[in-house]
Amino acid sequence: MLQPFLRLSATLAILFLALGPIESQAQKINRDDKGMVTSIDYVPIDGQFLNPSSPEEESAWWDRVRTVLHAQVFKPDGSFQSVDSRTYNESEKWSYPCSFWHILAGDVQGGMQVLQMEDAQANEYNEYTKGIDLWFGFTIVAQVPKYFFFGDLMTPEYRQRMHDAIKIWTATNPQHTPHPKFLKYNPAMKDGWGPDRFGNARVDVRRTDAMWGFSITSIYLFAQASGNEATRQEAKDEILRYAWSLYHVGMGEWDSSTYMPYSIAPYLSLHAYATDPEVRMAAKMVLDYYHTAAALKYRHGLFSGTSKRDYGNAYNMYSGGFNGYFPMIFGEVDDVAKAKEHYTAYPMLAPYRPAPAMLALARRQLSQPVEVLAAKPTYETWRMTGDEGPMFFETLFLAKNYDLSSVVSKDGVDDVAPFRLVFDHGDKQAEVFTATSGPNFAEKYAGDAIGQYRNLLVWASPPSDKDSFSFALPSDIKLEQDGGWNFFDTGKSWGAFQTFGVDAPQPQSGLSDDDAKSRKGNFGDASFYTARRQASSEGGFALIVAEQGDYASFDDFKRAVKAKAKLDISKLADKTIRLTGTDGTFVQVQRSDSDLPGISRNGELRNWKDPKNWKLWQTVGSDLISLGWKEGELKLNAGSKIFTGSMKLDGWEKPDASPNDLGNTKNLKSQGAFTNQ
Repeated sequence: MLQPFLRLSATLAILFLALGPIESQAQKINRDDKGMVTSIDYVPIDGQFLNPSSPEEESAWWDRVRTVLHAQVFKPDGSFQSVDSRTYNESEKWSYPCSFWHILAGDVQGGMQVLQMEDAQANEYNEYTKGIDLWFGFTIVAQVPKYFFFGDLMTPEYRQRMHDAIKIWTATNPQHTPHPKFLKYNPAMKDGWGPDRFGNARVDVRRTDAMWGFSITSIYLFAQASGNEATRQEAKDEILRYAWSLYHVGMGEWDSSTYMPYSIAPYLSLHAYATDPEVRMAAKMVLDYYHTAAALKYRHGLFSGTSKRDYGNAYNMYSGGFNGYFPMIFGEVDDVAKAKEHYTAYPMLAPYRPAPAMLALARRQLSQPVEVLAAKPTYETWRMTGDEGPMFFETLFLAKNYDLSSVVSKDGVDDVAPFRLVFDHGDKQAEVFTATSGPNFAEKYAGDAIGQYRNLLVWASPPSDKDSFSFALPSDIKLEQDGGWNFFDTGKSWGAFQTFGVDAPQPQSGLSDDDAKSRKGNFGDASFYTARRQASSEGGFALIVAEQGDYASFDDFKRAVKAKAKLDISKLADKTIRLTGTDGTFVQVQRSDSDLPGISRNGELRNWKDPKNWKLWQTVGSDLISLGWKEGELKLNAGSKIFTGSMKLDGWEKPDASPNDLGNTKNLKSQGAFTNQ
């Protein structure tokens, strides 16, 4: 295992001398006697751009990194696995991070060989850039660390070729420059994401948060490296606008259980290599926003909350993008070696660390249960105008042993997972209980309304041709039906739900082999229950959750629910349902077919039109977290650690400021700042 690294080391020293000056300062990978990374001396960054990290946290971080690398790079006999070597279209989304893993783990030769392979479309899409693929977003986000971090390991010829390519590519802004071969958009093509379809640009034109981040940060850094100042300045304005929008109106692809690791990756590189202080600070503020959002939705490695762009595959430990990535970032899991998301390679290469308060939040170092009310914007935030308000409103209750979350919106959305109960199951593992009013668990169906007040929740659904509600629960947790309630005991917390307008839930049967296999991958070992709808009736369920400390035992919880809790459906014809908990508090939902529901939380009606309720994050009776609508200032107080961060633009701190108007402003000046206490 040691030989490939040693054979190459002398060659690399010669190559580094032969290369002469390069556009970035070199990093140093510190290794043990087997070639495995022990730490990295990153490109020097002034402390004003870094969150503090204690020696203990750094040591634990590198332990997690090495654990992931051992799992991903080595065979059981200690030899290296093969490096993924695909380069067709955007296959570098797998092969390049795999190469990064291998190089860090000591397989320098294998990793660099793949990074310098001829691209599959070198003579097609990428001929004008010397065969270097600078089109696909998932490729160019990896080209950045390849060039800046691993550039001193390239052959002089390849390094020069890549330098020439980025100079050509950024001579003008690739977003607005036609591809020299295809020239214009081809409306006849309905599929594919290549320049043969979108020839009116020289870079992937998809405008998700992640894909746009891939493009704009790569354009910026490569323009910086090649001296194309006009393009760099255009990209700078775009980056500052985006950072501003996060802190003022939120993230369109909010809390994605699939894409959040991808959205983070480009800003890790931007933070590491941007030499303009405004851009570096903006990158850090973006990363701080993302990691705060992730910490709120993290419970022992399992995604714990509602989600936009949810593919329904994050209901099982280590499955999906979020669950396969953040265990390495935050820890507090039973086996970080199972974190297999390829994008764990990017934070390994980066000096950014989450603030101590973010780590404390992710690890649920909270003195008491906390309710967080959050507002989420329309998906295409850059098109928001005037004082247009949020599109979604989320409630998240963080208890000692569980998180309960829900979201409401006016319309149905096919990629929003609207409900989760995530609970501790063992010391460092979590499980999920969830439900759906239709076939898909990760879909918010039109007309559905979910009202939540702390540990109480009511889900109301309109009459529908969908034939049943469905529920998912880990198979080792049994559903007990008693007194009209369905109880379940998770060990440290307990749940009770009662259906209305639908039958009592029964074990689901008749799944096809393909459906059973898919659910196994997404949910792990779970049992599914269905509750058939009753004809032409409003339907749904009401849920009460409690934990150790609320009651002496599961039996005590059951007795209290049966004696004191009440589900009132006397006004069901008016689409109104009330759930009263065992302590007398209640939540009431009045469902609407065409608007946001009326939700009364212990007698206080939420006013969706009042900007005071549009805050991106706010807590009830706590100072855990706050970020106001169009205020630009984030504060987080967790585990006796306080983080504050602000991102503002000169001339744009006004109530009617809109991303749409901001898009027409050039040469922006930013004021980004943060503190850690």
